[in-house]
Amino acid sequence: GANRLNSGAGQLYNGLAQGATGAAQLSSGVGQLNDGAGQLSSGAGKLANSMPKITDGLNEANNGLGQGGAYLQGLQHSAAANTFYIPKEFIKNEMFQKSIDVYLSPNKKSAMLIVVFNSNPSATEATNKSQELSAMAKKSLQGTALKNATVAMGGQSSKIEDTKTVASQDFIRTAAIMLIGIGIALMFVTRSLLQPVYILGTLLIAYLCSLSINQWIVKAVLGRSMLTWNTPFFSFIMLIALGVDYSIFLMTRYHELESEGYDTPSARILKACSIIGTVVISAAVILGGTFAALIPSGIPTLIEVALTVIIGLAILVFIMPITLTASTKLTYEGINLSWGKKEKSSK
Repeated sequence: GANRLNSGAGQLYNGLAQGATGAAQLSSGVGQLNDGAGQLSSGAGKLANSMPKITDGLNEANNGLGQGGAYLQGLQHSAAANTFYIPKEFIKNEMFQKSIDVYLSPNKKSAMLIVVFNSNPSATEATNKSQELSAMAKKSLQGTALKNATVAMGGQSSKIEDTKTVASQDFIRTAAIMLIGIGIALMFVTRSLLQPVYILGTLLIAYLCSLSINQWIVKAVLGRSMLTWNTPFFSFIMLIALGVDYSIFLMTRYHELESEGYDTPSARILKACSIIGTVVISAAVILGGTFAALIPSGIPTLIEVALTVIIGLAILVFIMPITLTASTKLTYEGINLSWGKKEKSSK
């Protein structure tokens, strides 16, 4: 029992020694903890002192981000947003090289740009835009190494605009040739230099008036702001040809009446108008009905040409006898004021 007591006393002594060592270590740890708490308190003080500077820095960063956002928003709506960046490693990509072959010529000296309109390519708006794009492309190359490059437009809108331009030029050329040829033919028929001028002037007045009236009808009834581009060309050919035909009948009868006892030009032209007038009116009514059959076709050009010819024939029926009679009277007989003197003498 004494041995066990001695052994337990030894173990107790060792435990007390270890407890004393642990207490010393604990005391040292508490000291370190106090030092750490002091450092933390000092750091918190420094952080509190730095908070105004941190707040100012965050405000400056926020302002910078706002300015950057405003710049990017403005850049989005600028021409620079339409460009794109291609990395160098992607340029050598095989797929990219295939796309280059689609838009560049084999010699890499011609490039193709595709522009897709958001409207009907056959509409006037699209055809006008095609011309604006062509002019813009040519102006953008001025002052650059490509200033002598050739710019060409393709596509449906550009083809329609080119056709309109060529047709307008052809119309002027055709109208000039027609008027000159008809004028020469009328000189032989009328045996006069002035009467062909009167006839052609009357026809041109009827043509212009009929086009103006037709445009008003098309705008009011069909809801379109203008006539189709080929309506003036075909209307001119039809109306001038028909009007010259009627005038030739009239002037031929005018010269035939000279051998029938009608001495004065005014008497002959009045008689010729009374004789040929019924024929001209009948022919105008028949032709008007023929052209009216084109109106239900639903094709704008046919409808407008038919309306122009019908209106033009109606105008010619009224103004041709008046203008030819008045012009013949003034040209060959002048203004006769003798009736005023006779009336005064009779009083």
